[in-house]
Amino acid sequence: MCVYLLRRASLCAGMGSTGRRGYLSMQPQEGTALSSDQQAISDLWNEHMRSGFETSSVEATLETMVGDPYVNHVPVMTGGVGLDEVRTFYAERFITQQPPESEITPVSRTVGNDRAVDELIYAFTHDIVMDWMMPGLPPTGKRIEVPMAVVVEFRDGKIASEHIYWDQATVLMQAGLIDGEKLPISGAESARKILDPASVPPNGLLHRQRDSQQGRSRTALPRSPVCRGYSSFNPFVASLRSSKKSSISRMRRLARSLLLWRTRRSGIFCRRLSAFQMAVGRSGTSSSVPTMASMREMPIAPR
Repeated sequence: MCVYLLRRASLCAGMGSTGRRGYLSMQPQEGTALSSDQQAISDLWNEHMRSGFETSSVEATLETMVGDPYVNHVPVMTGGVGLDEVRTFYAERFITQQPPESEITPVSRTVGNDRAVDELIYAFTHDIVMDWMMPGLPPTGKRIEVPMAVVVEFRDGKIASEHIYWDQATVLMQAGLIDGEKLPISGAESARKILDPASVPPNGLLHRQRDSQQGRSRTALPRSPVCRGYSSFNPFVASLRSSKKSSISRMRRLARSLLLWRTRRSGIFCRRLSAFQMAVGRSGTSSSVPTMASMREMPIAPR
């Protein structure tokens, strides 16, 4: 059984002591009811998020987890397996590398008997190193908004594992590291559309592709109604084709000449070898071995 919880909270609430906006806990949608175990799961996850994003306490965050937790940020595979790795990761790479200007906007939560799934929007200014999300990249100063999905597994009343998903392409595009104009990638509008479906028209990338194809077709040269290709309209293309044909003809003539030359050389060698053998036979000696120098001096045997 799963119960859906819906976000309804102001972004101005939840300011932490560091100045960044904290995680807003989810409230049940009207008409739904959680079991006691499901409510405990939801409350524990809220406490985990508050410890990591508001109070920035590594030990308080780990108190909500089992003794052998597993954390994986799927797009870049950062995190840890086991308590020691997760503690080091939280202390050095995650909790201490949260930008001062960051916001988490919950969208929805699905709670089961041993699992919870959060859908949220993570917005931040990339003004510090964020190895957990963009390993090895220096700060760009760009504002980035990215949708995320978090799958949390619970065991024995504590958090056992976390799988965090997001679109790394939109993060890199908003950071100015890849060109989104030439690739089918959405920017911050993908996050805004989740919060307000009417704010961004659908199928924008499809329309961009169609407009690009129409632009290419308008600039293309017209084809000849009689001849194939552009030869009758574009002298440059015609000259390329003629030069290509002439090059092929020259190569064929060269190949025929080379074959003829090799054939003639082979015939001359055979006739000279025959003349040498005839001379050896007349002299009665057979111990001499023909050399190229001696063969050149021999007359060519008649055909």
